[in-house]
Amino acid sequence: IVVLSFIIKILFSYWKKIPWKELTFSPLYLLFSIFMYLISAFLVINAWRYILLSLGEKIKMKNAIEIYSFSMFGRYIPGKVWMFVGRVALAKDKGKSTIKTSFSILIENAFLLFTSLFYLFAFLLTIKSGEGGKYTYFFFLLLPLLLVLYPPLFSKSVYFLSRIFKFEPFLWKLKPREYFRIFFLFLLSWGIQTMGFSAMVFSFYQKITPYTLSGLLTTYPTAWIVGFLSFIFPGGLGVREGALIFLLKPFLPFPIAVVSALLSRIWTTASELIWLGIVILLKKTI
Repeated sequence: IVVLSFIIKILFSYWKKIPWKELTFSPLYLLFSIFMYLISAFLVINAWRYILLSLGEKIKMKNAIEIYSFSMFGRYIPGKVWMFVGRVALAKDKGKSTIKTSFSILIENAFLLFTSLFYLFAFLLTIKSGEGGKYTYFFFLLLPLLLVLYPPLFSKSVYFLSRIFKFEPFLWKLKPREYFRIFFLFLLSWGIQTMGFSAMVFSFYQKITPYTLSGLLTTYPTAWIVGFLSFIFPGGLGVREGALIFLLKPFLPFPIAVVSALLSRIWTTASELIWLGIVILLKKTI
């Protein structure tokens, strides 16, 4: 309700500026976008399962889906901790170690953040070619972060984060094969989700150029980073949309950028509800 109220309020303020004649609704693209989101969710859950396995905690895919799916709506509660608390509690009910589950969530978020940086770099390269090098200095400031993705450094960075968040010390060594499998799943998940976001925009606005498409494929993960770092707002509400509007401005007409950013919230929330509905149906039938 809070999410929808926020979106409706902003949408009404830009209502008269929206070029309605340029909009054409295509339900097939919208269905495809939701399908892409569901696939990306499955990949993330599978990656989290592999993280647990790397920590010596075996878990069935069915249980991983159930735990992850029922806990993910905790992100819409202010504070960013309720999804974490919910997943730990649900995993404990399945007999999983609280320490290892907690640590797996920390590792998962580190992977999500660092893999999303690839799309941020791609965005900076794209905007550089379109805006005359306006954001080049950001690129060079962020480039050293790529070093963190080197497996030994990644393990140390996760350990460093665990000390900051006062986790109980836990030695974690990830084999290169396991690391790259998890890394690839998160990177692929981001790619599929950005395809879904692009298809969502294309479902109502078809005037897409190659430059516009490059922007759509790179701005969504970049806006997610901003929303992720906003600890106060539930699910990055308002912050992510504001960042997305700003990032889409060079690629889309401003009213379309506003509509795209606001509809992205409905798209993600609706897709998550559909995913949860599927999980509940499967839980009852299997």
